[in-house]
Amino acid sequence: MSKFSVGLVVYKTNVTELERLFELLAREQCLSQMFVFDNGCDEQLKHEVQKRGWCYLSCGDNIGFGAAHNRILEKLTVEHGEFHWIINPDLEWDISPTSEMMAYLMAHPKCGAVMPDVLNPDGSRQYLAKSLPTPMILLGRRFFASSKKMQQRIQQYEMRDQSYAEPFESPLISGCCFFTRQALLREVNGFDERYFLYLEDYDLCRQVWRTGNQLMVLPTVQVKHGHGQASYQFGKVLWLHICSACKYFNRWGWLNDVDGRSRG
Repeated sequence: MSKFSVGLVVYKTNVTELERLFELLAREQCLSQMFVFDNGCDEQLKHEVQKRGWCYLSCGDNIGFGAAHNRILEKLTVEHGEFHWIINPDLEWDISPTSEMMAYLMAHPKCGAVMPDVLNPDGSRQYLAKSLPTPMILLGRRFFASSKKMQQRIQQYEMRDQSYAEPFESPLISGCCFFTRQALLREVNGFDERYFLYLEDYDLCRQVWRTGNQLMVLPTVQVKHGHGQASYQFGKVLWLHICSACKYFNRWGWLNDVDGRSRG
């Protein structure tokens, strides 16, 4: 039977907010190991993780989302199975998506990673499958979303005309629920740690595509995600998003895409 590991990064997350996720993961028969990297230093969280036989990791400081997941990757071995699932703490599901995600990857060798249909808590779709961004799209979504012209651009970027009747390929899928192969994560050297927070999953998707692998969305399985959109508020988090966007476009092109790919 195929196995998978799970990587979860948290920062000042109340343990009570993780109880539902922990309960769901404890029911997963194919789960080989759960890795929780604490970007803080929460003794209660450490206790809750270790009492379940899971692996708690921390360096006592906030090293960022991608860097923390890379520390988890360093701990993975072949004994943990072929697959690795990167998730956010505010994820839950009624029916486990893992068996279908594993089955799809096993049946499609050129598929590098899959994401289920991600819903809001009220059941509406989050549209996390996206086309490649432009600087104007990222800027417009944040500051000019009420503009009719921008709304049309956003719909295209968020692939809102895409049918969710069957699996489809997407240029970008979200790091909130990213099911992939351990070997592929190693091939692309994990996340680029220059991104402290935000767009590190976009960069990872670009690297996966460069290996010749597809990124797929599986609408037949669904999860619910809190999706707080903290970067839509003014302050440090918004500044981090802007910094990450600059790093992304410095690498992948401001006016034209460095790979010659079309953008939303």
